[in-house]
Amino acid sequence: MGPIGLCACFAVLIALGALLPFAPKAAKQTLSKSAYTGLDTNEKRIKLLESFGLEPENAPKEVVQVTIPRKFDPVYEAYNDLQKPLGLDLKAYRGKTVLRYTYVVKNVESESTVLANLLLCDDALIGGDLSSADPSGFARPLSGEA
Repeated sequence: MGPIGLCACFAVLIALGALLPFAPKAAKQTLSKSAYTGLDTNEKRIKLLESFGLEPENAPKEVVQVTIPRKFDPVYEAYNDLQKPLGLDLKAYRGKTVLRYTYVVKNVESESTVLANLLLCDDALIGGDLSSADPSGFARPLSGEA
């Protein structure tokens, strides 16, 4: 192999080496996104909530169909902002009817009952929140990030 071929080999190795630090991060993102799919059983939904450090009751308090509005008002824009820490965006689901699973959370201190809401479309998490049952209470991302 001549000097040009050797330089080309080194250039490829350097380029691959530069990419290696990014590989685990990309794999982690793929794994975390896959954790949001296949939520077709109560056990899987509870495991998802537990992955956020939450301790839900064993069964949902409520399961209802909700329709994501076609046009977001300021309140729904703010709710959509709660989805961003998880890499979710409800805008892709405008006008669709989805299922909302509501669980009572036992390990978050609050003056009122704390609820975890999961919005699912085709057994995949598309949104959700952790909120106080008190209308003047709080709402934050499932991840707990404010």
